[in-house]
Amino acid sequence: MNPERPGTHEAADARLVELEAEERYARERYQLYNARVYSSRPTTAGRLRELERRSILAKRRLDRAGDAACGVPIAVTPAPGGTPPAPEQGSGLRRR
Repeated sequence: MNPERPGTHEAADARLVELEAEERYARERYQLYNARVYSSRPTTAGRLRELERRSILAKRRLDRAGDAACGVPIAVTPAPGGTPPAPEQGSGLRRR
């Protein structure tokens, strides 16, 4: 805990708990909808992909927050099916 900012540790713990709940909810929604694909109930491929994407992103947010809480450097990972982001080169504005 940082003595200059009381409550910082508790706020970080609360954020991790919130992110864990979000990740669990997104993962369970994806798993339930995926199971629905194998039943006779109507489904759409787009909805399944969206739920999978949300689950993956929630997991990444949780992992990043956990790594940041442990002091591990955060690496940039590409989005699912996408290309890796370009390295930042300043603000993109030119000075004259």
